[in-house]
Formats: sequence, structure tokens, C-alpha cells
Amino acid sequence: MAQQALATYFVTGGAGFIGSHLTRALLTAQQPARVVVLDALSYAGNPENLLDIATDPYTAQLLYFAQVDVCDTDAVRALFTRFKPRIVFHLAAESHVDRSFAHPYPFKRTNVDGTHSIATCVRELAQSEGFCRMLHVSTDEVYGAIPADHAPVFETYAGAPTSPYSQSKLAAEKVIQAQLAQGLDAVIVRCCNAFGSHQFPEKLIPVVLSKAMNHQHIPVYGTGLQTREWMYVADHVKGILAAAYHGSTAQVYNLSSGVEITNLALVTALVDELAVYMHDPAISQSLICHVGDRQHHDLRYASNASKAAQELGWQAGSNVQEKLLDTLHWYAQHTSWLEHIANKSYRTAAVQQLKHALASRWIDT
Repeated sequence: MAQQALATYFVTGGAGFIGSHLTRALLTAQQPARVVVLDALSYAGNPENLLDIATDPYTAQLLYFAQVDVCDTDAVRALFTRFKPRIVFHLAAESHVDRSFAHPYPFKRTNVDGTHSIATCVRELAQSEGFCRMLHVSTDEVYGAIPADHAPVFETYAGAPTSPYSQSKLAAEKVIQAQLAQGLDAVIVRCCNAFGSHQFPEKLIPVVLSKAMNHQHIPVYGTGLQTREWMYVADHVKGILAAAYHGSTAQVYNLSSGVEITNLALVTALVDELAVYMHDPAISQSLICHVGDRQHHDLRYASNASKAAQELGWQAGSNVQEKLLDTLHWYAQHTSWLEHIANKSYRTAAVQQLKHALASRWIDT
């Protein structure tokens, strides 16, 4: 198939966790597309996440990479003008809750201002070329804490986000909604907690596994009885694609699994399973230590994804317990990936490897 006949998609934050899985899915689909990754390669953007598809003879020819800050509207607009994407998957974001309390400004800048920049460029391209859609990835944290006796909430639930992170994500949604009247074609998905391979080790599951493998104490905030919905990353990707292809303009869709697990139960299960898998008696629940609770730590998130099932034909299909084991095995078998993050070589050597692999498809902005 001639490359010019392919659709072109942008993935912002494509070197991150979900973004790299989405990029891989787009490139290996039955009808593959040309994919341009836009990523600033801040601390959580890992070029190593893309090396497999950048070195594969088939997918590499369809992959482009632009190291660009989504807040740089002029640079982003130039990429839109050059490639004319049909769909822009917007995942670039600051997402670590603890960091948002300590340093809130980057969350406002990337999550709010960056979203405004992307939405503006999508709207402008649609006006000049006739079509461009934005798929914005948001979070169930915009609902705030859901009471223990409350049913999982629908998209119309008026919650109260409690962290600078979740507040910035809600503000990003408002930025998008403000441009709808100006002709922006956008769909929003609100995702529950994702897990899988290539997740940056500041998030719960890779933190637990990394510390346990190194026989380090594993911190659990407060009682550990906070509950979260967990969903395998491949289900997230399928939901994102379903919303992008079949979602109605201006609609919001919850993407959730219905599988609620307390933090303590999850940590305990991971430690027990890792000890068995590694045949290491030093990995035990004695490594788990309770620490002071996080500021404004929401007790529960729970959202209802029936709208996505009815309108998009999507539902989470993976067995969470089985995929948690698969994820555990991946981290245990890829300790070098964790080591490259710890020694920061993913910020240097991996960048050069990706540049070399992509050659002219690495775009300087």
C-alpha cells in the first residue's frame, strides 16, 4: 500500500505508558496508519518504549517522532500543516498525583495549556482541510471521591476533584468544551487506573514490583483501604480507539472495568505472587510498611462504563487477575528496563537509539 494512501494519526505523549501501547496498536492494526508521535520526552517519556516498533522493518516505515512540547503552539501547528492528521489522540499529560501537590505549575501548563494548544490546532486544521478529530484522554479522578455506598458514577456525575492533577484534567475538559462551539470535533474518555508493561515506575504496580525485587520497603499510604478500579492497558487502548472511531462529537465516555481492589490487597497479592515466581524467600509481606496518608487521599473511584458499551460496543474484556500476573512476569523479565530508568540512560542512550532507528523520520522542531 502506498504510504500516501494511509491515514495519518498523531499521538501526543506517545513515548509514555498508554501512549506507546496505543502507537503500537495503530501501527500493527489490520489497516495500519502512519503515526506521528509528539512527545517532549520529559521524565516519564521513555524512547525505549518505542524501540521495538522503530526497528521492525514494517512498522518503522510508518512511525515518525517529533520531540516537541505540546504547549509550543507554533511548533505543533507546523506539524499539523505538514502531516494533516485525521485523528489526534491527546495523551500528553503530567499525571503523578503526589508531584501535583509539590509542584502544581507543570500540571497546569501541560494539562491545561497544552490541551488548549492541541485543541486549537485540531480545530484550525478541520476548518482548512474539512476533517480532523481530537480524542482526549482524561481520568476518573475528575469525579473526586465516590462514597463507599454509592453506585459507580455515570458521565453526568458532578464530582469535586481534590488534587491539582485531577483539577487540571477537569480544566482541560473545559478547555475542549469551550472550543466545541467554534467547530472543534472532540471526544473525551475518562479512564480508570491502567496497568501493564512499560509503565513508569512511579505508579503503584511497578513501584511495588521494583522495590520487592530489590528487597526494599514498600510504602502503603495510610490504611491501604483506598479502592481503585484497575483495567489492563490493552482494554484502555481498545476503548480509546472505539471512542475515536465511533464516538459522537462532544460526548464523554467512561472507560472502566468494574474491578475494584483496595491498595493493600493489590500490594499484598503482588508481593505474594512475585515471591513465588522469583523463588525468593526474601520477598515477603514483611517488606510492606504503612506510611502517613497522602494529602486529600480519595477513598474510592468507581465509574460506570455502560454508555461506552451501548454507544461504542466496547467493554473491558481482559481478566484482571490473569493480566496482573502477566504484568508481574514482564517486569521480572525486564529488569534492565527498570535499571535504565534508575540510571537515567533512557534519557540519553535510548534517545540516540530511537533517532538512529528512525533516521529521517525523526523530526527536529
